[in-house]
Amino acid sequence: MDLNFLLIASALPGQTPQESERPLMERLWSRKETAKFLGVSLETLKNMEKRGETPPVIQVSLRRLMYRPQDWHDLLRSRERKPHGRNAPASRPATAEATA
Repeated sequence: MDLNFLLIASALPGQTPQESERPLMERLWSRKETAKFLGVSLETLKNMEKRGETPPVIQVSLRRLMYRPQDWHDLLRSRERKPHGRNAPASRPATAEATA
């Protein structure tokens, strides 16, 4: 995998790849950076933490929590799903009655 791609993918919105050129293992996101990446408020991110909906945090100091960008990318990929609703494909899984 191309390291330049990973650097670009780990850059925050409005941040150039040069600003995040530290190796990915060293580059961590603050809560504020993470909230910005997700497009949510800091308060929403804290609520997500309380509900256990975030990847593991790295406690850098007594009050400073950080995230690995790759952990968020992996979590979001694992939550990908097909769209549902009015414009979704009509196929549905077979039920037990339909197969009997």
